[in-house]
Amino acid sequence: MTALRHIVGVIDDDQSVRGALLRLFRTAGLEVSLFSSAEEYLSSPERTGIECLIIDLRLPGMSGLDLLHRLGAESMPSLLITAQEDAQLQDRALAAGAVGFFRKPFNNRQLVSTVKQALRLGEI
Repeated sequence: MTALRHIVGVIDDDQSVRGALLRLFRTAGLEVSLFSSAEEYLSSPERTGIECLIIDLRLPGMSGLDLLHRLGAESMPSLLITAQEDAQLQDRALAAGAVGFFRKPFNNRQLVSTVKQALRLGEI
């Protein structure tokens, strides 16, 4: 019997960030699905298996915050990442339901820990 593997979705328009997060989460024992935009994620059949999302705040088309609002009913743990320095963004992200908010460059260990904690909370 194989162990259940959790799937993390990464939505970021920067290919290098997607690649780095792919390697990071695979090293942590998680499966990863990558998307370059909110619209790509929303139209993908792969989204049904995803249990946690890492969403860049600034995306082409729909923003990460807009996507978080739209997904609110799905109650999936989601974390927002951004390079922006706006102090109010964190409050807005958490109010919209994000379980974490990380500014780039973020602490990889802390990000993985937060995702794993969110996945455990989702199993209750």
